[in-house]
Amino acid sequence: MFIPLNPLRLSDIPLSKKGHIFSGTPWKARENNRVILFSRGQWALKELGSSIIRSRNKSKGTIFIPEYFCEISLTPMRTPEFGIRFYRITPGLEPDMADLERIAGQDGPPDMMVFVHYFGIPLNMGDVEAWCRKNGVALIEDAAHSLLPVPGIGDHGCPVIYTPWKFMNLPDGALLVVPEKSAVSIKMNENDAPYPPLWLPKRVASAIATGLHLPVHKFREVHVKTCNESEPPTNPGKPGCRRRSAAMLAKKEKDLPRIGRIRDNHYRRIDDAIANSDARTHRIVRHLPSCFAPYVYPLRIAGDTCWEIMDALNKIGIPAQPWSDLSPEVKNSAAYPESNSLRKEVMVLPVHQDLTTFQIDWMTRQVIRLVSKN
Repeated sequence: MFIPLNPLRLSDIPLSKKGHIFSGTPWKARENNRVILFSRGQWALKELGSSIIRSRNKSKGTIFIPEYFCEISLTPMRTPEFGIRFYRITPGLEPDMADLERIAGQDGPPDMMVFVHYFGIPLNMGDVEAWCRKNGVALIEDAAHSLLPVPGIGDHGCPVIYTPWKFMNLPDGALLVVPEKSAVSIKMNENDAPYPPLWLPKRVASAIATGLHLPVHKFREVHVKTCNESEPPTNPGKPGCRRRSAAMLAKKEKDLPRIGRIRDNHYRRIDDAIANSDARTHRIVRHLPSCFAPYVYPLRIAGDTCWEIMDALNKIGIPAQPWSDLSPEVKNSAAYPESNSLRKEVMVLPVHQDLTTFQIDWMTRQVIRLVSKN
């Protein structure tokens, strides 16, 4: 047996980009919100930041980013237009309010601040909302690891970024949800680009291999990059979402609540088993929300064994993965101990909608077996 990393259903691909009109309804959360399409969340963040800077009649603005943040998501913002400052997070993954005060005391409040709901778990935004109102800071909600708005995500009246392409295994497709009356001035972003050259053939091959239960992991070299291996720079592509991807999102809009429930159930099934095993101490999230639509299931394995366990899992067909590379300002810096520990100690497991409960249970047993040994 092996576990596919992403959903692989070929029926999700429309034969034509025509006839499927994307409305964005599942993400609006309120009727007075509008949804803007982008290729990736990094472009949604960049264009939103530029709009906020323009609305303040500035040519350059400062943005506060949590220390535990993927460097790839900041690629388009590495320009003179943005002054990027990193703030610390607590062991509970929430902003360190004392550190926010410290940084703002040095350089003044930023123009905008990003708040992340890590692993799709709704985190408490109350203190941050109050701090942003007090200091005139535009708050941005990063829900890249949540498929849909759920209680605690998308209901704070600020711009929210979602990345459904990750959940649906699409070439691209990210969403910026903004209140209708906000000062954000950004147009819908689409383009007519074809699928990436290898995207469709790889998807077809993976779907066939999965359907035939072929152990593809045995025919390729498995290498999980260590936390000291930097990820190569990537081309962020174009801001616009492919119309083909928009058509795929439109085709699945009505099915998204069901997909969210499946992911929720898979996460809880893994968590229940781990909570009742010797691996219970490695759970990152101890109290689950009433409902959510998570991207992955995380575990935190302290010490130097996390990479060994991920490597062992990949060799038996379970695509355990590390958190993405940190930004150079944060990586290996003594000023950001929490994110550097997390980078070394976190692995994530798939919970996508095309997995069966049999696969989820088998994967969980293997994880518990390996984690408990260490």
